[in-house]
Amino acid sequence: MQHFKNPYLQITVIILCLFIISCNTASTPKDKQIVADPEQMDIKASENIKEVLEFALKNNGKVDDSISLNLAAVVDNFYALVKYEPVWSSKEKWQPLADTLFDFITNAELEGLFPKDYNFKNLQKLKNKLDTDSLKRMDAALWTRADLMFTDAFMHIIKDLKHGRLLPDSVSINKDSALAKDFFVKNLTDLIEKKEFTALLNSLQPVNKGYWDLKKGIKMFLDSMDRRTYTYVTYPYKKGDVKDSVLFIKMLQKRLIESGVINFADKISDSTNLSHAVKKYQKQKGFKQDG
Repeated sequence: MQHFKNPYLQITVIILCLFIISCNTASTPKDKQIVADPEQMDIKASENIKEVLEFALKNNGKVDDSISLNLAAVVDNFYALVKYEPVWSSKEKWQPLADTLFDFITNAELEGLFPKDYNFKNLQKLKNKLDTDSLKRMDAALWTRADLMFTDAFMHIIKDLKHGRLLPDSVSINKDSALAKDFFVKNLTDLIEKKEFTALLNSLQPVNKGYWDLKKGIKMFLDSMDRRTYTYVTYPYKKGDVKDSVLFIKMLQKRLIESGVINFADKISDSTNLSHAVKKYQKQKGFKQDG
């Protein structure tokens, strides 16, 4: 094996390697960047948006440990056209469209969608900070994340309204796809220019009457939903393991209490009481009552 005899040459090679690696590695997005002058906020946010998107594109949409962009490529495509300027806020204040979009996400169930699909919890937490904390309002890093999440949420929403909530691999974003990048860019650009939020979203959905009649029934369905979180009972348990079988009975009993077919929690049911409770549960659910 040949070795470098010239130490200066070795150092030069090492520096070149480090330079190449640094060129191919996007810098980690800033966690905090205080901007005292609101007039400078958009400039800093714009710089950050570009930096964060570079990082996200090289990390499968990941922005940080809690935030990921679902459609990072199309989000980047849009921001490249607007020179990475923020679109949902300006000078530490929300644009009216941001409030409109946030309200839509909050009530997404009424559209047959799920708020959690659109980074709702992260947006809610971030928006609350920026709305209520004057110091947080000066943080360009927070405004950057908010802008990116709003854009990503909008892109995701119009995809779901156009083609439904399909599996990630069901609709590819390529030249032959009905959801090419210009679909996303055009719709967000139209929204920003015309400010017609409801009309735009309605135009993406099916026109047949049955579809809209079905949507009208969503609210009544949601109002009648049982949203309680029930105990999950793992079965089967390990045969011959007394500890595991006792745990199973405790969990089953807890689940039966939640359904109102047994009314005590301070002791373990005997087999007769447990069988009777199971039969009541089966009757309640319309199953064969075999206990």
